[in-house]
Formats: sequence, C-alpha cells, structure tokens
Amino acid sequence: KIAESWRLYISIHASHYAIFESKIISLPTLPQVPNVQISRGKLANSGNTAFISERRSLNEVVAAKPAKWADFPSDWFTSALVNSRSVEIVLNAASLITAINPPVEAFAVSSPKNRILDNMVTLYLAGLRPSTGSQSRRRKTPLEVARNIQRDLEVHSGPLILVPRASRVMMGIHVIESTLIQISTNFLVITPKNSDDLWILSSWLLSIFGQLQLEWVGINQEGMRKIEMTQLKLVKVPTSVEFNQSELNELERLTRASTALDTNNLAIRDIDELWYDKLFSNGNNPPLTDYLHLMQSLCEERRLGNA
Repeated sequence: KIAESWRLYISIHASHYAIFESKIISLPTLPQVPNVQISRGKLANSGNTAFISERRSLNEVVAAKPAKWADFPSDWFTSALVNSRSVEIVLNAASLITAINPPVEAFAVSSPKNRILDNMVTLYLAGLRPSTGSQSRRRKTPLEVARNIQRDLEVHSGPLILVPRASRVMMGIHVIESTLIQISTNFLVITPKNSDDLWILSSWLLSIFGQLQLEWVGINQEGMRKIEMTQLKLVKVPTSVEFNQSELNELERLTRASTALDTNNLAIRDIDELWYDKLFSNGNNPPLTDYLHLMQSLCEERRLGNA
C-alpha cells in the first residue's frame, strides 16, 4: 500500500507539472538560444585546491600574499568561485576568493617563470603531511601538479550566469557582470551574448519557473538536487519574449535584490510575480501559489524519496 501511495503521489505531481510544461512548450531550450554558450567550470578538476585557491579576495591577496604564493608576481592571480556558500545572486570581486593564473610562459619547462612556479609547488608539496592507511596515494610531483594547473586553467569574462551543480535547500544562481574569474567544477557556466540576455536568463532561472524546471529535470542524489549539462540543456527559457527597456530595468533590479529560493520557507517573490504577469496572467492559468505548492511538493518528494 505504501508503494501504491507513493506511485500515486508521484503521478499527481507529474500531472501538475505537465500543466506547467504546457505553458512553456513553445519556448526555446538553452542550446537553441543564439550566441549563448554552456560549459562546466574547470578550476581544481584535477585536485590541488589548497594550493591553487585562497579564501581571500583578490585585493587582499595582492596586498598580502600567502606564503604558498610568496614568489608569484601580483598579475598571476584572478578572482575565483569554488563553492556556492553565498545566498547573494550578483557577486562582485569583494565576495569572491582568489586563484592563481600563471601565464603561458610559466608552463614552459626551464623558463624563468616556470622556475618560479616549480619552486612554489615544490615548497608546497614538501609541507604536506604524508597520507597514511589503506587509502594513501602516491604524492604528485611538481611537474604533475603544474600540468594539472595548466589543464584546469580557464579564465572567464562576464557577463556570466553560474548554476550550482548540487543544491539541497537553497536554490539559486549567481551572476558575474564583468569580473575576470575562474570557476570550479561545482558550477555550470552560461555565457549570454549581452547584458539584456544576462538579466532575462538569470531572472528566469532564479524565478519559481526556472527553479521548477531544474527541480523536475534534476537528479536525486541522496536527497540532493544534481544538475549536469544534460539536465541544464532541457530547460526552457523565454528569450523569445519581448521586453521594453523599462521591463529590462525592472528585471535587473529584481535580480539584484533577490536571494536564493529557500525551499524550507517558500514564499512568492517580486521576481516570480513579474514573470507570472508577463507570461501566465492571461487566459485560464493556475494561480501563482499553485506553482509554489508544486515546487514544495517536488522538493519534499526528492527528500522523502531518499529516506
């Protein structure tokens, strides 16, 4: 009986989601949007996080370099985002951490800049505690670490929209306007073609209508919502909807003023009302509260389904 009740529970959600899906069926998916690129962050994909990143802002690092980077020139650093710890949507350099960004010459063996990199990596590795036990692994050589850094080095330039790959309670996105930044594998990266698309896409993904889609297509991994490239590419986006300048300004204002969606305390936000009025207020449409209830049910289903 429990299994039958659970199947009915899921079936009801599926039928409710189908109603929502019918409202957005004509919208393009992210890959269909002209000049929008989707990728995955690369920073620390090969490990070495403790060496290549520092939990201080770029200005703080340049003003007082940590010992592990003592010999690095000040132009060997960029801002970085490793984890989604902030509920803020629009991130600036002061709220980001720092990662190393050695120039191409630093990876040319025996070059002067390579000797600087090799020396710092060697000193760093020498200070690591040896691993013990059955899970101990061979320590990387300085050359291997340097190759890892080079392989994972990718500097992005805003505007960018960052979608966390793993979320449990707080559901949101991050916006980078113009900062040069390295992004870890914890994020998927959407690169819009211009500022208008930045605010249209980011506000939509942040709204209940974007988050509903991500919740529906996401993978349930031990009660956590996982989003990979395959899932993100299924999301419908309203770039075919026209906005005047006043509406675009309002989208930007509301996105800046918003925080991540707290699925333990769901409430209608201004950004949800704007999108509802723009797309769903005409005709026979469910009230906005129905979409909120559906989101709450899907989140509960994810958590209970793992119990």
